[in-house]
Amino acid sequence: AGLVEQVVKLPAVGHVALRLVGPVELGFAQKKELEERDIRIARLIASQSSDTTDILGLATRISKILDSANGRQRRFLENAIPEAMLIQTSSQIPASAVIAMAIFESGYGNSLLAKEYNNYFGMKAFDSWTGARALNMPTRDSGEDTTADFRAYPTLAAGFQGYSQFLLSNDRYRKHVGEKSGVKFVSNILASGYCPDPDYLTHIRDIIQKHGLDRLDAALETIVDKQESVANATAVEKTPASAGAH
Repeated sequence: AGLVEQVVKLPAVGHVALRLVGPVELGFAQKKELEERDIRIARLIASQSSDTTDILGLATRISKILDSANGRQRRFLENAIPEAMLIQTSSQIPASAVIAMAIFESGYGNSLLAKEYNNYFGMKAFDSWTGARALNMPTRDSGEDTTADFRAYPTLAAGFQGYSQFLLSNDRYRKHVGEKSGVKFVSNILASGYCPDPDYLTHIRDIIQKHGLDRLDAALETIVDKQESVANATAVEKTPASAGAH
């Protein structure tokens, strides 16, 4: 069954927002989970814009992205999209890059690191890491089988935010924040030493293309640009007139 898209009024939000309704045959627990996801997405969209046209455009893009997958892959996208949207609007890291890298690194959330430790990006826990750890996890380094400690997080949301903080706290990667293209952003951080895998960018590009994730970048960028324009106009209006003005 496809995703049904409709616009509703959320009293807790106070804005027109998106509601994504799952198939009617879902059990109660699944319906509750979908409702919670819907509210998170709706509140996030409504917090970014009060323009109904923007909201509907973003809703349409989200629906198309979800329709590009099914089963486990679709469920992962449903959970990842709100987190990636939040990261792009707050940190200017393209949502498409965040989602595509999480998909590639975790196999749509199916890796042991993702399922047990909410680490969707394969982030290792070096000596400077003071948080929880997944100890002695099997991995490959320079083509050799080995073990390493990895970062562990309590929730999916914490894992995504942890990844954003990792990029922002590293000078090599932070300088690329603000790049509007997800593919270019990944290309830039790879050039700065993120990962030696020569095929990494090809995988990311293919995932972005498969799900049309760049649609999300463009829609969010439009909303943020409008917010900045309104803020700048408001600041100009509040500026006192010069002494000689009439």
